[in-house]
Amino acid sequence: MNFTGKTHKGLYTPINPNKYIGDLSMIKYNSSWELKFMQFCDVEDNVVKWGSELDNIVVPYELPDYKTGTKKIHRYYPDFYMEIKTQNPNIYRRYVIEIKPWAETMRPIPPKTLTGKALESYEYKVKTYTKNIVKWCYAKEYFKRQNIEFRVLDETYFEKYGFVKIF
Repeated sequence: MNFTGKTHKGLYTPINPNKYIGDLSMIKYNSSWELKFMQFCDVEDNVVKWGSELDNIVVPYELPDYKTGTKKIHRYYPDFYMEIKTQNPNIYRRYVIEIKPWAETMRPIPPKTLTGKALESYEYKVKTYTKNIVKWCYAKEYFKRQNIEFRVLDETYFEKYGFVKIF
């Protein structure tokens, strides 16, 4: 599958609607990577069930307010839920998947020139990165208690492995 990295949004209509968990009229994708992942889940024989941004899969997490320093409770809705066949026909492996651009999964590098715009951009990237790491730490522990594996996938993973080695 080709991943151009171009962001586009839209609604997805599954080929196999019986596999989808949730409202079939509201399957939204927010990037080309999410669209490709939906297509994979929809047609891959080993994927038994899947859903996207499901209302019943919510991870509560705490994040400090940057202005006040007090912690606030937030709600995180991961991108995807899926169940995969195993060797045992009565047991499925369950996954929650977040798809993010590689740049948002890495610690930002401070700018070389300290202009106002560069510092503002750096601050935004640091906040985004911090928020992502906090959400994912909470999610990993939250889903581990439910025997569900949490994974963050980015475009470099897809480019390197494709979908064959995801699970």
